[in-house]
Amino acid sequence: MNDVPICDFMCHFTIGAAKAIDSKIGSFPFAPLLFIMKLGNCKTGAASAGRAEFRLFAKRGNGSLAAQQLETFEKGELNLRSKLKRLWLGVGFTLLALLTACGGTEEKPGAAATASPSASTPSPSATKAPPTTLSMMVESHPTWPYKEDWPVWKWIEEAANVKVQAKLASGVYNDALNVTIASKDMPDLLYMSSANASKFGQQGALVNLKDHLSVMPNLSKFLKDNPEAAQQFTAGDGKMYIAPNLGIGETNRQVWMYREDIFKKHQVKPPASFDELYATLKKLKELYPDSYPFTFRHQAGITGLIGTNFGLPGSVYTSGAGYDADAKTWEFTPIQEEQKKMVEFLAKLYKEKLIPPDYLTTQTKQWEDQINNNQAFITFDNIGRIDSFNASLRQVTPGAGMTFMTPPGSKNINLAVNTVGLSISSLSKNVKAAAQYLDFYYSEQGRLLSSWGKEGVTYTVENGVKKFKPDYANVTELRQKTGLSTNGTYGWFDFDAHLALFSPELRSAHEQARKVETRPQLNPALNSDENQNLGILSASITKYVDESTSKFIIGEKNISEWSKYVEELQKMGAQKLVDLYKAANERAMKAN
Repeated sequence: MNDVPICDFMCHFTIGAAKAIDSKIGSFPFAPLLFIMKLGNCKTGAASAGRAEFRLFAKRGNGSLAAQQLETFEKGELNLRSKLKRLWLGVGFTLLALLTACGGTEEKPGAAATASPSASTPSPSATKAPPTTLSMMVESHPTWPYKEDWPVWKWIEEAANVKVQAKLASGVYNDALNVTIASKDMPDLLYMSSANASKFGQQGALVNLKDHLSVMPNLSKFLKDNPEAAQQFTAGDGKMYIAPNLGIGETNRQVWMYREDIFKKHQVKPPASFDELYATLKKLKELYPDSYPFTFRHQAGITGLIGTNFGLPGSVYTSGAGYDADAKTWEFTPIQEEQKKMVEFLAKLYKEKLIPPDYLTTQTKQWEDQINNNQAFITFDNIGRIDSFNASLRQVTPGAGMTFMTPPGSKNINLAVNTVGLSISSLSKNVKAAAQYLDFYYSEQGRLLSSWGKEGVTYTVENGVKKFKPDYANVTELRQKTGLSTNGTYGWFDFDAHLALFSPELRSAHEQARKVETRPQLNPALNSDENQNLGILSASITKYVDESTSKFIIGEKNISEWSKYVEELQKMGAQKLVDLYKAANERAMKAN
C-alpha cells in the first residue's frame, strides 16, 4: 500500500464530505472528521488543507468539545496504518447517519417531511430545532367542535416539529373564506374544498404544490401511486393548490341494505339481479300489503346513485357527464340505453306500489319511519345508517336489523374521495415549512398518526393487529376526545382505523362494500371559461333531466317518448357539456 496517495484521497474525500454536510446542516460534528484527520503520518497538501478546514470547523463548533478535539488533532496521536484499518467502516456509518439526518438534499427548517418516499420517518436530529409555528384557518365541526388542547396537536408537534395555531371561522365557512382571501390577511394554511382551491389558486391566492415537490417526497410518491386521487385534486389550469385527501371518504359509501330478520323469517333470499329484486319486492308486498318494500329519500337523485348498478358510469355530481373507465370515454349518462332500462324498472315499481307513491317528496323522517315501522324492507343510503337503524329497530324487536345487501346488477358507485384538504397561502412567509408539514401526512408515519393516534395512548398492537383502547366507544367519541380525523388533521387516511370502532355488522358491511364498488368517478376541475360555459348549459339540462325522469317514472310521460327526450337534450347542448369535462380531464391527466 502506498500511504501518500491513500492519505491524499481520504483527506480530499473527507473535506468534500464535510463541506457538503456543513452546507446542509449549518454545523459539523467533529468526531467523524477528527477520526479521519488524525493522520499523523500524512504529510501531503490535502492533509494540510484538512487541518486548516478542521480548525475552521472547530472555531465554529461547540465550545470546549471543539477545542478539545482540535488539541487532540494537533498532537497527531494516531498513526495512519492503524487508522486506515477502521477508516471506511467509520466513514460509511458516519456519513449515512449524517445524510439521513439532513434529509437527503433539502433543508428542513422546523418540519418533518422525509428524505425519500422509502424512508418516511424523520430522524431525531431532524427535529432538534424549535418547532415551526404555522397558522391555519379551519372550520369547527358542530359534532366535534375544535379544541386547542386536543392531544392530536401535541402528537403532530412531536412528530412533525410543527406547532399549528388554528384560526376558526365564524358564521358560514365559505363566506368567511372568501372574506379572508379577499382581505389578503391569510394564515399559512387554509382548509377548503378542491373546487374552492381551484378557483382561488387560479386567482393567485394559493401556492402550487407541484412547484415544491422537491421538498415533498412523500406527496410526490403518493401522487404517482394514486393517479385518480391526483386527478381529483388538480385545478383547472393543471396545477395543484390543495393537498389530496384519500381514505376517509370511505365513510361516504352509499349501499343497498335489507331487513335480514324479515327475509329469514319468510325464507326470502337477497336478490342478485333486478329481475330477482322485482320478484322479491312482489313477495314482500304480498306478505305486508300496507308496505312499500323499496324506499329511499333521494327523490329524483336516486337514478344517479343506483345507475351504476345498471351499468352506467357515475355522473359528475348532477351534471350528467360520466367517465366510463373500461371504455375510457366520456358520455352523457341520462340518454344512455342503461338509463332507459333503469327508468322503466322504477316506473314498474311505482305502478305496482312497490315504492312509495310520494317518493319525490319523501323526507328523512318519513323514510326512517317507513323502515322502523315495518313498512319498507330494502333501501339505498349511507352505509352508516345500518347501525342507526339497528339501534332503533331493536328497541322494539330484539334481533331485528338492516344489513348490507350485495347490489343487484353491476357494482355500486364509489364515493370514496372526500374533496377537502389544506392549501398554502401564496402570501405565507413559511411556504417551504408549510409544504414539508403537508408532506408529513403522506408518509407512513403521518398516515399512522393521523389515523390511529399514538401507540400506547390511543391504541395498542396485539399480534400485529391495531386496536383502539376502550376509552373510545365510537368514532365520534374518538374525535371529540383526541381531535383525530377532524378538519385539518389528515390527508392520507387509513380507514381501517374507523372500521376498528364500528359495530361488527357495520364493519362487515364496509368490508363487503369494498369488493363491489366501481372505481372513483373522475371529477376534473374546470377552468374559469369552462365553469362559465357549464353554468349556462347545466342549469337547464339538469332541470329537464330531473323533470322528465320523474314524469317517466310516475307515468305522466310514456317511455315511448324516450327518443324525443334524447333529441331535446342533444339540442340543449348535452354533448358540449360532456366535451367540457373531457377537455378538463385530458388537461389534468397531462399535468399529472
